Amino acid sequence: MRTLSVFFLVVGCAGVGVVLAGQSPPQRYQPTAEEREKLATRMEALQAAVEALRKQKAELLPDVEIYLKAVQYALENEEFFQADEVPKALALLERGLERAQALRARQPFWIRQTGRVVRGFRSRIDGSVQPYGLIVPSHYDFKGKERWRLDVNLHGRGATLSEVNFIAQQEPL
Repeated sequence: MRTLSVFFLVVGCAGVGVVLAGQSPPQRYQPTAEEREKLATRMEALQAAVEALRKQKAELLPDVEIYLKAVQYALENEEFFQADEVPKALALLERGLERAQALRARQPFWIRQTGRVVRGFRSRIDGSVQPYGLIVPSHYDFKGKERWRLDVNLHGRGATLSEVNFIAQQEPL
C-alpha cells in the first residue's frame, strides 16, 4: 500500500503543468519584430557582460546569468503568454546588467538586500543556472549571530509559469 501511495504522489506531481484531456493549452503571445529586436539588443549586452565576468571567474555569476537565461528560454521555447511579459523580460535584462556592473565593481548589493531577493545557482547535474527566491526579513542583521527565519521559493511549473514570470514574481521590477 505504501508503494502505491508513493506512486500516486509521483504521478500526481509529474502532472503539474501538463494539459489534461479536454483542456486547451495556454495561449501564447508572439513578440513583434520590434520587441524581438529590443530583447536581442539587451541580451547581447548582458551576454557580453556575463562573458567578461566568466573570464574573471566571478563567484556570484549565476546571480547574473539567471536574468539572461530566463529571457533566452522564453524566446527559444515561445514562453511569452501575455504582451506584458515582454516589458518584464526587458526589465529582467536591465536588472542583469545592473548586477553585472556591480559584480564587476566587486559590490554585489543583492547579497545584503532584505525583502524579496532573487539568487541563482549552477546545477551540478547539467551545469544550467537556476533561479530561486529568498524573502529576507527587513530587520535582519547580516553581521549578527541571532537565528532568523528565511523563506526560500523554488521555481515549480505551471501552464504559464516561465522563468521570466517566476523571477518577476519574486522580486519587484
